Amino acid sequence: MTASLDGRSITESLMYVPGNKLTLGLQLLQDSSTMFIIELQKRSKNDQYHLRLQNLLYEVGHLQKEINKCLEFRYVILWLGDGKK
Repeated sequence: MTASLDGRSITESLMYVPGNKLTLGLQLLQDSSTMFIIELQKRSKNDQYHLRLQNLLYEVGHLQKEINKCLEFRYVILWLGDGKK
């Protein structure tokens, strides 16, 4: 089944378009789709970097909490008099 415009198939309609205008139109369509794909790739890469940054920030926070727990434990031992300086 072919798509039609006012009873003509698209292929028949394109026969009446001058070659250079058709080529230009197809080139513009290809360029815009290529630009769209490039933009999607850039956004995807940006999203990946953002996610990595979020993961690193989470890990830093987690490690800071663990360090604080260790320091508090050391102070408890020193307070009890069992630990050495």
